[in-house]
Amino acid sequence: MKLIVEELLSYLNGIISWIPGRLGSKLRYFYFSKRLKKIGDNVHFHHGVEIDCFENISIGENCGVGAFAFFSAFGGEIRIGNEVFLNRNVHINASIGGIIDIGDRCLIGPNVVFRTANHNFDSIELPIQKQGHKIDNIILETDVWVASNVVLVGGIRIGKGSVIAAGSVVTKNIPSYSVVGGVPAKIIKKRNEK
Repeated sequence: MKLIVEELLSYLNGIISWIPGRLGSKLRYFYFSKRLKKIGDNVHFHHGVEIDCFENISIGENCGVGAFAFFSAFGGEIRIGNEVFLNRNVHINASIGGIIDIGDRCLIGPNVVFRTANHNFDSIELPIQKQGHKIDNIILETDVWVASNVVLVGGIRIGKGSVIAAGSVVTKNIPSYSVVGGVPAKIIKKRNEK
C-alpha cells in the first residue's frame, strides 16, 4: 500500500510541477506546503520544480524558486532562509548526507550546483564508484550573491555579504564581504575596497 501511495504522489508531483502561470505557482505552494518540513508565506515556485524527500527541506518567507530547480535531501537536509531567490535550473543536492544551509537574502544565479557529497578516489586498486563518498556541509551566511554556473562543494562556508563570480568552483571557506572567482575560486578583492 505504501508503495502505491508513493507512486501516486510521484505522479501528482509531476502534474503539479508543469501547470503554468500564477495558478500553477499557487497550486505548487499549496501542495508543497503540505509536504515540506517547513515553508514560510509568499513563496513562489515556477514550473518544472522537482523536489525529492520533502520532509528534509525547509524554506523561509518571501522566496522565489526558478523554473526547473531541483532539490534532493534523502540522506541530508536543505534549509533555505527568508527572502532568498533561486534562479532557474539551480541544483541543490544533499541526497547522500550533509546539510545545505542558505542564509537570508541570498541570490542564487541560474545553473548553480550545490553538492554535499564528492566521490572518494584515493585508491587505484578499487573502482571509484566502490570507494564511497566524502560528505560535508555547505553553509551560505546572509546576503550572499552566487552568480550563474557556479559549483559549490561540501565542506565550505561562504561568509556574509560575499559575491561569487560566474563560473567559479568554490572548494574552500570564503571570508565575509569577499569577491571571489575562478577554478578553484580565489579572493579577488574585498567588497569595500576600491
